[in-house]
Formats: sequence, C-alpha cells, structure tokens
Amino acid sequence: MVRYKRLLTRRNFLRLFAFTLFLICVYLLRYDIENFVFKNYCAEPITKAANDVKNFEKCRIPKIDPFHADVMALVKNYEKPIRCKTEKRATLSGGKLDIFGTDILAASYQTVHRPESDDFKWELSEPVAVEGKTASINHEFIELTLKLTNGDVLKEHLFQVLPPAKVNGKQASDTELDLNVVIFAMDSTSNGHAQRKLPKSYGYIRDVLQAYVFMGHSAVGDGTTEQLAALLSGKGEREQPEARRGMPGAQVVDSWDWIFKKAKKHGYITSYVEDAPDVGSFTYRLLGFKDPPTDFYPRAFLLAAHSKRDLITNRYCYGSEKIYNYHFDLARKFYEQYPDRRKFLFHFTDASHSDFNAAQYIDEDLLKFMTEFKNKGYLKNTLLIVMGDHGWRYGDFRQTVQGKLEERLPLFTMILPEWFKQKYPKLDKNLKTNTQRLTSWYDAYAMLNHILVYPKEPEGLINGKSMLTEIPAVRSCKDAHIPSHWCPCLQWTAVDKQHGHVRRAVLETVRYINDLNSHEPLAAKHCVQLALGEVKHSEVETPSNELLTFYETGHDGYDPINTYNPGAKDQCNYQITFRTVPNNGIFEATVAYVEGQFYVKGGVSRVDSYGDQPKCIASTLPHLRKYCLCYST
Repeated sequence: MVRYKRLLTRRNFLRLFAFTLFLICVYLLRYDIENFVFKNYCAEPITKAANDVKNFEKCRIPKIDPFHADVMALVKNYEKPIRCKTEKRATLSGGKLDIFGTDILAASYQTVHRPESDDFKWELSEPVAVEGKTASINHEFIELTLKLTNGDVLKEHLFQVLPPAKVNGKQASDTELDLNVVIFAMDSTSNGHAQRKLPKSYGYIRDVLQAYVFMGHSAVGDGTTEQLAALLSGKGEREQPEARRGMPGAQVVDSWDWIFKKAKKHGYITSYVEDAPDVGSFTYRLLGFKDPPTDFYPRAFLLAAHSKRDLITNRYCYGSEKIYNYHFDLARKFYEQYPDRRKFLFHFTDASHSDFNAAQYIDEDLLKFMTEFKNKGYLKNTLLIVMGDHGWRYGDFRQTVQGKLEERLPLFTMILPEWFKQKYPKLDKNLKTNTQRLTSWYDAYAMLNHILVYPKEPEGLINGKSMLTEIPAVRSCKDAHIPSHWCPCLQWTAVDKQHGHVRRAVLETVRYINDLNSHEPLAAKHCVQLALGEVKHSEVETPSNELLTFYETGHDGYDPINTYNPGAKDQCNYQITFRTVPNNGIFEATVAYVEGQFYVKGGVSRVDSYGDQPKCIASTLPHLRKYCLCYST
C-alpha cells in the first residue's frame, strides 16, 4: 500500500513536471510569436490621442499656456537689473570722440580693423594719444584706453556709423513698398517664453504697435544656424555647399543666396551684427565669410571687445555697455546718419542664450528702443521684426512636453505702419490670416524677397511661400519644408518604454551617435563610446502621409540619404528620449520603423547642457560637440 502511494506520488510529480514543461513551451512559443509580430506592427499607444482626426494634412497649431504651473515652477525673476562694472566715460558719433570724467590721467585709442579675407581675427592700429577730452576720428571702430588717477586702466570699445559719403552703392530703393527693414532677434526665445520674460515688450508689440504675432511659426532644424540659414539665405545648411570646419571640401559661406546682398542691389544700406562673436551662427562650426556680407559688419570689432570681456562678473556687458544695447544704439545711429536711405538691419543677441531666465534683462531696454522709434516716427516707414530663433534647447524645462513644443515654436512678430494696412488691405488680411497658419523661416525669407520686388512676385525661391500671400490652411510640415522631427503639429501619443520597437529604436540611435564619432579619426581616438543608460520617454506618431515619404539619415553629421517605399505598410515614427552613459547625456530623436528596419530621422538633439565634455574636439569638429565625452574630461 505504501509502495502504491509512492508510485502514485511519483506519477503525479511526473504529470506536474510534464504540465509545467508544457506551460513553459507555450509561453516561449507565445513570446516567439509576439516577438515576430512586434517586428511588423507598431507599438499601440497607451492612451488614445485626444484629438484624433483623419485629415492630418492640416496642421493643428498647439495651444500653449506660457504660465502653466509646471512651467512657472522653473521660472525665476531676477530682482536686480544688470549693472555693468564700469561707468560710461566716452561717446563716439559723427566723427567726434568725447571723453568725460575728472579722474582720467591719459587717453589713447587704436582703430580696429578686419584683416583681408579673414573672419576670425582683428587688427589694432598704433595707439594715438588724445589731447584733452575730444578727438576727430574718421573710422568706424576704436578701442579706447583710459588711465585713471587711482591706477586703473579701462578699455572701452566704441563704434560710429560713417556719413553717407563713405558708403558706396545704389542710393534709392526701387521697390513700391519702400520700407526699411529692421530685425532684432534673440537667441533661445519662444513665443511662450517671450510672454513670460518680456511681458512689457510683448504687450507693447501686441497691443500698442498692433503687430502680427505668428502663433504657428516653426523652427526648421537644430540650433541657431539652421534657423538663420533658412531666414537669411532661403536654404537649409544641408542644401548649401559644404562649409563645416574640418570637413573635406569645406568653403566659406559667401556664395549663399544672402538676403543682404539682394537688399543692397535694391538700394538698401545693410548691416549684420551678432554680439557673441565666439559662437557666431556662421563662424562657430562653419568657415564664415571671406568678404564682409554687409556695408556695416562689426565682427572684428566685437572680437576685439570680446577679448577684453569679463564673462564671470560682467557677463552681459562689453565694458560699460550692455551687449544688446549695441544693437539698439546702432539702429539709432543708422536712422540719424541715413534719414533718406533705405536700411536693412539684422541684429542678433546672445544675451538670452545661457540662462533660461536671462531674457528678462532685455525687456526694459527693448521697450525703450521700440517706444523711442515710434515717438521719433521711424516706424512710419519701417518693417520691424522682433523674433527668436528657436525656443529653449536644454535643461529641465526642455525635458518637459511643453519645453519640447516651445523649442519648435520661436517668437516671430512683424510691426508694419498703419498706412501699409490701409493702402494694402489684401496684404494686411493675408498677414492676419497667416498668424494662425503653419509658417517657417523659409516663408519669412520669401516674404523679405517679396518686399524687395513688390508688386512683382519673388523669383528663384526653392522652399518657402511669401507671408504677404495667404498661406494655405491645408498645409503639412512637409509642404512647409519642416523636417518631421521639428514639426510642431504632429500628434504623438505615449507608448510603453519597454516595447521591443522602443528598445531597438533607442539602441539604433546610440549606435548612430557612436558611428558619428567613430567615422572621424580624431573623435574616434578621443571620444568615449556611449551606451544606453535608460529610456526616459517614448511616443509614437499618429499615422500621417508624412510617414510614407523618403527621409535621410547617416554618419557624417548630417542625414545621408536612405529611402523607403512610399507605398510600404507597417511603418511608424517613434520619438524617444533617453539617457546615455558614462556622459549622462539626455538625447531626443525621431526614429522611423520601416519593414523591419530602424532609421534615425533628422539627426539627434541633446537636451541637457554638455559643458566642457567635448573640449578635445570642440574647435576642430564642432558638429560633434553634443555627442562627444572626451577621455580626459
């Protein structure tokens, strides 16, 4: 009996063991089937998109609350205004230098020159002593040295706009509109951020100056260079001849189709100024200009001023002057010296770049500038554009969903005189309509061209549509030449971070980053290979026709061409945010899944600050800065 029970127990054990093996086999088979299926079908959204629509060709402009509690938790208000370390002790205007102050023992100046065909150096003349407190100076730029009674030595960098006889070229504008064009651009300033940190200026622009505020204006790529290339030349950087430092066949950017040169042909006097020459839009990664692109081009002067700048205790000043006030002062001097000459001025400030809250410093001075221009009547014949380039690109705010959207929605406002609206009601209506349409920097370039030739249509445009004409209501990001990764109106819904597609998409992106470094011998030698730390967020794009078009990706710092069948099924885009080790970098990318393969689309964004991690390659391979962690860091 005992033996029978033992046999029964053994049989039960064997049955249980066999059943367990069966369950394991079923589970493994089911996992294998699921594994097979996931290779062919996109991840399902965790929740259904709130605004599901069938027609995705019409862009839905996101409605953003700039003052949402989650955003305002990251916003600080600085109580103290900027105070430059030194007091203003001299002015230069109309060919006359005036020095003031009772504690000055001696003064001398050197003129600042741009070396021929060199955008990266400056030259100083021999010092000239100033007798007394005044001197006649017939040069645009000087470095002034003041020796004080207390033993201090001060450096001031002063400029003036030369009288009309010193500027060559056609004297009259041949456009019917006959408008001056003044563009003031601020780095890293979205429409939402302008409302938060420039409340006085934003309110004055919108309510007093009755500006056109473009709510659907989109960035077209990563960083300042992509935006300004589109705005000022009508093409993206990738569409231009190779100009990146360290790349084979790279050349200067003079051959680009610059709007400045077109304006000059139509009788405008031109100016192009960036106040942070160490990180210039076309000189930091690119080879810059051989010849000055405009009549007034103070890059060499600003290089000289920057070399004396105290970035620790006087971050927002050149000597006694706030850096952004150079732009306002220059615009004033142009209007004073050239009252009857059409002016095309593009000025870009870096003051809002390095600190999420620093834009507030500009608010009072920008308001003062616009108020002065209105009161003096300068705006009666001027198109004034106040704009950002893109939104904030890194840090805690950028890692929020709203931060991601704001990066893609820069500030873009246009102020036109009242007579323009009365004389050209159709153009006024188009501009008002377009404030709620999807627009980009390519459209702004087309509009600037249109202003130069109106009532004729601009010719030779490749990418944009003039904003003086009505932008179609049915317009996709593809139509507007906005890469899908930067498109502000695609609908994305969250998916499981552990889904097989997401994991493979992230690993493909990490491989892509490492390949970018390994294909450059210097980076391959000095940059650490990165590995996946964690997946932070993942979304899938709700299907649209944009998924069925060709795209580009690759290993040279841009997006080498890979194509896929426009009629293929089972295609999807994932937008992924992930952290890599050992650099603890936070990256964001759009990755396409097509017939079993994953492709990085439109490059990879880094949304945290990389500091000096890439210092070993920063000057020679600047396009790889965000991907490189130097072994010696």
